[in-house]
Amino acid sequence: MLLTVKVKSGDGEPIIKDNMLIIFTNEERINGRANADVIYQIRRLYKTENVSIIKGKTSSRKVIFVGEDKHL
Repeated sequence: MLLTVKVKSGDGEPIIKDNMLIIFTNEERINGRANADVIYQIRRLYKTENVSIIKGKTSSRKVIFVGEDKHL
């Protein structure tokens, strides 16, 4: 499954708005710490270890793959 994710700074629970998952993080955008926190939150939310950023590693908008798919 592919998710479109918007990352915002601050505290809060993940929400869905305009067909986009909004994730909040307090981590800095240095050395991938914010991305690591986003991946951690999505792993907890979907209860899977198979989560990766497909597009947008340096952007606040990301496309993230979640699940088991051998074709990607």
